[in-house]
Amino acid sequence: MVERPTRAHRPQSLVLCFALYGAVSALHLGVKLAGLIEIDTASKWALMPALLVGVALVLAVGLTRPPNDVATLLVAGITLSFIGDITVKNVVVGLGFFLAAHVCYIAAFQRSAARRPSPWGLLALPWFVALLAALWASIGALLPAVALYGIVL
Repeated sequence: MVERPTRAHRPQSLVLCFALYGAVSALHLGVKLAGLIEIDTASKWALMPALLVGVALVLAVGLTRPPNDVATLLVAGITLSFIGDITVKNVVVGLGFFLAAHVCYIAAFQRSAARRPSPWGLLALPWFVALLAALWASIGALLPAVALYGIVL
Protein backbone atom coordinates (compact mmCIF):
# COMPACT_ATOMS: atom_id res chain seq x y z
CA MET A 1 0.00 0.00 0.00
CA VAL A 2 1.23 3.49 -0.88
CA GLU A 3 1.71 5.83 2.06
CA ARG A 4 -0.11 9.16 1.86
CA PRO A 5 2.36 12.07 1.62
CA THR A 6 2.56 14.46 4.56
CA ARG A 7 1.33 18.03 4.19
CA ALA A 8 4.96 19.20 3.85
CA HIS A 9 5.60 16.83 0.94
CA ARG A 10 2.33 17.54 -0.86
CA PRO A 11 3.61 20.20 -3.36
CA GLN A 12 6.53 18.00 -4.42
CA SER A 13 4.23 15.01 -4.74
CA LEU A 14 1.84 16.96 -6.96
CA VAL A 15 4.72 18.05 -9.19
CA LEU A 16 5.85 14.44 -9.54
CA CYS A 17 2.33 13.23 -10.31
CA PHE A 18 1.97 15.76 -13.13
CA ALA A 19 5.57 15.64 -14.41
CA LEU A 20 4.59 13.62 -17.48
CA TYR A 21 1.81 16.08 -18.30
CA GLY A 22 4.24 18.99 -17.86
CA ALA A 23 6.76 17.33 -20.18
CA VAL A 24 4.16 16.55 -22.85
CA SER A 25 2.78 20.11 -22.58
CA ALA A 26 6.26 21.60 -23.03
CA LEU A 27 6.92 19.31 -25.99
CA HIS A 28 3.57 20.23 -27.56
CA LEU A 29 4.23 23.95 -27.14
CA GLY A 30 7.73 23.61 -28.63
CA VAL A 31 6.44 21.58 -31.58
CA LYS A 32 3.63 24.08 -32.17
CA LEU A 33 6.04 27.04 -32.07
CA ALA A 34 8.36 25.24 -34.49
CA GLY A 35 5.46 24.63 -36.90
CA LEU A 36 5.94 20.86 -37.01
CA ILE A 37 2.37 19.98 -38.00
CA GLU A 38 2.68 16.17 -38.01
CA ILE A 39 4.26 16.07 -34.56
CA ASP A 40 1.85 18.78 -33.36
CA THR A 41 -1.12 16.45 -33.85
CA ALA A 42 0.58 13.53 -32.08
CA SER A 43 1.70 15.67 -29.16
CA LYS A 44 -1.79 17.18 -28.84
CA TRP A 45 -3.29 13.70 -28.72
CA ALA A 46 -0.86 12.80 -25.89
CA LEU A 47 -1.94 15.71 -23.65
CA MET A 48 -5.16 14.30 -22.18
CA PRO A 49 -3.79 10.78 -21.58
CA ALA A 50 -0.81 12.38 -19.78
CA LEU A 51 -3.20 14.49 -17.69
CA LEU A 52 -5.21 11.37 -16.91
CA VAL A 53 -2.04 9.65 -15.65
CA GLY A 54 -1.42 12.61 -13.32
CA VAL A 55 -4.98 12.56 -11.99
CA ALA A 56 -4.82 8.78 -11.51
CA LEU A 57 -1.56 9.12 -9.56
CA VAL A 58 -3.00 11.88 -7.35
CA LEU A 59 -6.01 9.71 -6.57
CA ALA A 60 -3.94 6.54 -6.05
CA VAL A 61 -1.44 8.23 -3.72
CA GLY A 62 -4.27 9.91 -1.82
CA LEU A 63 -3.18 13.51 -2.27
CA THR A 64 -6.88 14.27 -2.45
CA ARG A 65 -9.91 12.19 -1.69
CA PRO A 66 -12.84 13.54 -3.70
CA PRO A 67 -16.14 11.68 -3.57
CA ASN A 68 -16.25 8.82 -6.05
CA ASP A 69 -18.77 10.59 -8.28
CA VAL A 70 -16.52 13.67 -8.54
CA ALA A 71 -13.47 11.57 -9.44
CA THR A 72 -15.54 9.62 -12.00
CA LEU A 73 -16.83 12.84 -13.57
CA LEU A 74 -13.30 14.26 -13.76
CA VAL A 75 -11.95 11.12 -15.44
CA ALA A 76 -14.94 11.07 -17.82
CA GLY A 77 -14.37 14.74 -18.69
CA ILE A 78 -10.70 14.17 -19.48
CA THR A 79 -11.55 11.09 -21.54
CA LEU A 80 -14.22 12.96 -23.51
CA SER A 81 -11.76 15.82 -24.06
CA PHE A 82 -9.30 13.32 -25.52
CA ILE A 83 -11.97 11.95 -27.87
CA GLY A 84 -12.81 15.54 -28.82
CA ASP A 85 -9.14 16.14 -29.67
CA ILE A 86 -8.98 13.15 -31.99
CA THR A 87 -12.34 13.82 -33.68
CA VAL A 88 -12.07 17.61 -34.03
CA LYS A 89 -11.46 17.44 -37.79
CA ASN A 90 -15.22 16.93 -37.92
CA VAL A 91 -15.99 20.16 -36.05
CA VAL A 92 -19.51 19.23 -34.95
CA VAL A 93 -18.45 15.79 -33.66
CA GLY A 94 -15.39 17.19 -31.86
CA LEU A 95 -17.42 20.05 -30.43
CA GLY A 96 -19.98 17.52 -29.19
CA PHE A 97 -17.33 15.59 -27.27
CA PHE A 98 -15.90 18.81 -25.81
CA LEU A 99 -19.42 19.85 -24.82
CA ALA A 100 -19.99 16.51 -23.06
CA ALA A 101 -16.61 16.90 -21.33
CA HIS A 102 -17.57 20.33 -20.04
CA VAL A 103 -20.88 19.00 -18.75
CA CYS A 104 -18.86 16.43 -16.74
CA TYR A 105 -16.54 19.16 -15.41
CA ILE A 106 -19.48 21.39 -14.46
CA ALA A 107 -21.19 18.51 -12.64
CA ALA A 108 -17.95 17.67 -10.81
CA PHE A 109 -17.43 21.29 -9.75
CA GLN A 110 -21.05 21.57 -8.60
CA ARG A 111 -20.71 18.45 -6.48
CA SER A 112 -17.45 19.61 -4.91
CA ALA A 113 -18.14 23.35 -4.54
CA ALA A 114 -19.03 24.59 -1.09
CA ARG A 115 -20.97 27.63 -2.29
CA ARG A 116 -23.09 28.86 -5.16
CA PRO A 117 -21.64 30.69 -8.17
CA SER A 118 -21.37 34.45 -7.88
CA PRO A 119 -24.07 36.58 -9.51
CA TRP A 120 -21.18 38.57 -10.99
CA GLY A 121 -20.92 35.71 -13.48
CA LEU A 122 -24.00 37.15 -15.18
CA LEU A 123 -21.75 39.91 -16.53
CA ALA A 124 -20.41 37.32 -18.97
CA LEU A 125 -23.78 37.21 -20.78
CA PRO A 126 -23.52 40.51 -22.71
CA TRP A 127 -19.90 39.67 -23.54
CA PHE A 128 -20.97 36.27 -24.88
CA VAL A 129 -23.75 37.77 -27.03
CA ALA A 130 -21.28 40.33 -28.43
CA LEU A 131 -18.76 37.57 -29.14
CA LEU A 132 -21.35 35.51 -31.04
CA ALA A 133 -22.37 38.60 -33.04
CA ALA A 134 -18.72 39.25 -33.93
CA LEU A 135 -18.10 35.62 -34.95
CA TRP A 136 -21.38 35.17 -36.84
CA ALA A 137 -19.96 35.96 -40.29
CA SER A 138 -16.97 33.65 -39.92
CA ILE A 139 -18.72 30.63 -38.36
CA GLY A 140 -21.93 30.71 -40.40
CA ALA A 141 -23.85 27.45 -40.11
CA LEU A 142 -21.89 26.45 -37.01
CA LEU A 143 -23.40 29.36 -35.03
CA PRO A 144 -26.04 27.19 -33.26
CA ALA A 145 -23.45 24.59 -32.22
CA VAL A 146 -21.00 27.26 -31.03
CA ALA A 147 -23.80 29.08 -29.18
CA LEU A 148 -24.88 25.89 -27.40
CA TYR A 149 -21.28 25.11 -26.48
CA GLY A 150 -20.84 28.63 -25.10
CA ILE A 151 -24.10 28.49 -23.13
CA VAL A 152 -22.96 25.32 -21.39
CA LEU A 153 -19.63 26.92 -20.56
